[in-house]
Amino acid sequence: MEQMIKQSVCKYLEDEEVTNAAGQRGKGFCSEYSAPPQVCTMEYSPICGTDGKTYSNKCYFCAASLGQRGRLRAAYYGKC
Repeated sequence: MEQMIKQSVCKYLEDEEVTNAAGQRGKGFCSEYSAPPQVCTMEYSPICGTDGKTYSNKCYFCAASLGQRGRLRAAYYGKC
């Protein structure tokens, strides 16, 4: 059941262009950042990256993704 939920969330992320973390013309998951954020809140809203690492929130994920020039993508919301 958990795998089915993750697959559904992954499909949603793909449909919403969330996996395109670095953004293309302002449409990607991290498009509100023009550069990797320097400071992030401590809010816990986990995102699993395609590197298998859980990022504590969107800001931390986008910092990592933009630092890798968009090679890192969001796999799904939640812990990996």
